Amino acid sequence: MISTLDFQSDFGRSWWLEPETGEVLFCTEDGVEETGESADDLEERGAVMVDALSSRDAYRDMETFISGVEEGPAKDRLWRAISGNRPVRRFKDALFDFPGMRERWFAFHDRVLRRYAVEWLVDVGVWTGRRPRRPWSSSASSALLRRLFPRSS
Repeated sequence: MISTLDFQSDFGRSWWLEPETGEVLFCTEDGVEETGESADDLEERGAVMVDALSSRDAYRDMETFISGVEEGPAKDRLWRAISGNRPVRRFKDALFDFPGMRERWFAFHDRVLRRYAVEWLVDVGVWTGRRPRRPWSSSASSALLRRLFPRSS
């Protein structure tokens, strides 16, 4: 579910969340590969189309991350990377020059995507935003929570 928020799709391709099971389905113009269902079919049975993050959100996340980087060559390089055309691509390329920073970015980005996912689930009415009393039960909310926040043993 989380990775679908970061997936900018072409027209005719979309991701759908099945609220009852927490299953995420990929739908093309030809339908869902496994079932043949169309986007209309998915919507009719209560699935919710996942809205990918906007490029504005992605840019804001990069700005927030860079603001937290210590002054120095990495911070300067990352600011320059997002200043031109194709800022996301240039930002990711710049991170290869700073392996430790790249790891920090992915950890930061994962936390941000989880927050967006929870906000989206609440916004579309799939989840109330509260943890169920019995964690990890078979309810739809718990299935979604398990996918978003896997138990660490």
